[in-house]
Amino acid sequence: LYCIILFSIKTFPANVDSLLSSKNITNPKDQSLFLLDYCFANRSLNPELALASGLRAFEIAKNIEDTHLQARSSNLISVVYRSKGNFEKALAYNIQAINISKSTSDTIQLAFAENNLGHIYRLKGFYDKALEHTTTSYNLFKSVNHLEGMAFCGVNLGYIYIDVDRYEESIPFFIESIQLRKQIGDKEGETVSTFGLANSYLGLKEFDKSLEIYQELLTNYDSISFRAISKGHLYAAIGKVYLRRNEFKNSISYYSLAVRETDSTGSKKDYLVYTASIIGAYDQIEEYANAEVFLKKAIKKIEGFSDWNILSIFYNAVHNHYFLSGDLASAYSYSQKLNAINDSLTQKIKRESIESMALIFDNIQIHQENEQLLTDINIETNIRWYLIAIVLLLVLTIALAIKALASERKAKQRLDELNNVKDKFFGIVAHDLRNPFHVLLNVSQILLEENETISSQERYDLLMQVYSVSSSTNALLENLLQWSISQTKGLKLNQTTIDLQRLVADSIRFTTAQSQAKDILLKVDNRAVSCKVFADRDMIQLVIRNIISNAIKFSREKSVIDVFCFQDNNDITIEIRDYGTGISQEQLRDLFKFEKTNIGVGTKGEKGTGLGLTLAKDFIEMNNGRIRVDSEEGKGTSFFITLPLIKD
Repeated sequence: LYCIILFSIKTFPANVDSLLSSKNITNPKDQSLFLLDYCFANRSLNPELALASGLRAFEIAKNIEDTHLQARSSNLISVVYRSKGNFEKALAYNIQAINISKSTSDTIQLAFAENNLGHIYRLKGFYDKALEHTTTSYNLFKSVNHLEGMAFCGVNLGYIYIDVDRYEESIPFFIESIQLRKQIGDKEGETVSTFGLANSYLGLKEFDKSLEIYQELLTNYDSISFRAISKGHLYAAIGKVYLRRNEFKNSISYYSLAVRETDSTGSKKDYLVYTASIIGAYDQIEEYANAEVFLKKAIKKIEGFSDWNILSIFYNAVHNHYFLSGDLASAYSYSQKLNAINDSLTQKIKRESIESMALIFDNIQIHQENEQLLTDINIETNIRWYLIAIVLLLVLTIALAIKALASERKAKQRLDELNNVKDKFFGIVAHDLRNPFHVLLNVSQILLEENETISSQERYDLLMQVYSVSSSTNALLENLLQWSISQTKGLKLNQTTIDLQRLVADSIRFTTAQSQAKDILLKVDNRAVSCKVFADRDMIQLVIRNIISNAIKFSREKSVIDVFCFQDNNDITIEIRDYGTGISQEQLRDLFKFEKTNIGVGTKGEKGTGLGLTLAKDFIEMNNGRIRVDSEEGKGTSFFITLPLIKD
């Protein structure tokens, strides 16, 4: 790779010479400084010319023996290669920049190199290492009061925390970065930091704050020389906010503007992602024909496109569209394509993990072969840093190997879980649905063939058996239907203001026949001043009904079930408490996992699948709530459903 570096330095385009001639710069140091400024300014707009400028700047710096400019050149060349996705060369030049900076005690360039290394780790998905190196960079910049560098690190730290869903921790870094960039007059950098802050608020579901920031950036777009953020990105960000707020028409309007922008710039990646969001939004409001228009346009652009991550997003949207619109043949076809891409992605992730480790080994060798680049630097200092780098890289290699093995185990574990779900689902269909119909057939046959000979009491008992089996089978079918819809992401959230006290009363009425059959008394104790919440009425009612039904199932005859409603700060909690058989600690651990649930048999032999509890957890969390359970074997169980309270 050292030969590749030298070759790339010698083969920069001729227009670099034209660039220098046009500025009439003759002093070598000034030439190098000019080319480095040009490299940084055009790293996104014209990466090829930016790279050529950086390589020429490095050659000039080496000829005049300016180690500071050599370190800076290496840093910028690494940044350009990183932007182009060539991580091997990016890491090679990064190590070169670190070595030169350390050997000459160049704190600023060492800080830039650490920041760039953190960015490389972030892009490769190693967030702990990304955080470590970027924090090191920030502290180095802070030690010399380098405001621009601190601002750079602030943005990178903010996005690392966003990547791992730690949005609250990202906000202070974006705010500090905005303040620093205002202080140094960097308007474009201020815009980038502000955009990151809006993304943090979006992650926290503070939609009004994020929307206000995005719209302000869009309003001021033409007055600022934007490079890092396109107008299409801003349109899409606003569309995403409206989509999260279930304002589908507004979302479609802004995503359509984003699609138009990206179509004109030729970015297939953004075009397909934004189109997938439009298709999903139209499907939510059942305007399938409009979704089809965007779908067909996008299909024409896929030819030759090979980014599997983006294709996975797009094909998933297409599959869901055809499933929801009733075109099951097309849905199946795209399901097959989606599975093939996801399989390829799994292999790609494994391969990239191996390549990342190989990349580190390669760069150890690069470092050994690179001594000629550093002959004019203190040899003893070089050897010391070289040995430290070897140790650090070997430790990192071992860590990456462990991480790769852990990822493979997790993938296998997830596959086993999905197989368990599939087996349990088909077990329900084959056993829990078939058996009730056998009972109904047998009872109906008795009623038909022996109608004139059986007594009134026997006829009543048989009809009660029909009613009981029909009720339980109907509940199971309803749970299966809701679960299958939720698994295909076709379930719509229809949130309104509802009174939980009234909803509990309605749910109890649904289970009256079940409780009367065991002579169980349901008592309601409302201790809350207000029981109003903003949630999906049907979902919450299904949850309450399922849990009350379970409580009856595992309660003894002539017992009591208590339902409490109480306020806790800004939340309202419903507790459903029975005094029945209880649940073992082993069962509690996997209670809400459908693939592992073994709910057992009720006190009168009632059977269950555990599907209702899986739905309960999903539905409550979809409505921004929480569900937990306390139980002691032989003494009973309490389920707690907590939802945000609406204040009068």
